[in-house]
Amino acid sequence: MAANETWNPGVPDSIDLTPTWETAARIYAAVLENGTTEGKTSALAGLLEMGRILDQFNQGVSREDIQATRRANNA
Repeated sequence: MAANETWNPGVPDSIDLTPTWETAARIYAAVLENGTTEGKTSALAGLLEMGRILDQFNQGVSREDIQATRRANNA
């Protein structure tokens, strides 16, 4: 099989399961209500990060610049 061929033509090689903003917020809310202390701390950090990202979008910061900042902060 050639490098550019797939096992099942017409079927994507991967499926994007990235949650929507709303779904992410619902997951964080469930963790804040029912999670462990560590989970609650992580959920709060996630919600605050979502807020920062949305604030940046509202200020006109480009998606690329936001992603670059996130990569730099997570390095």
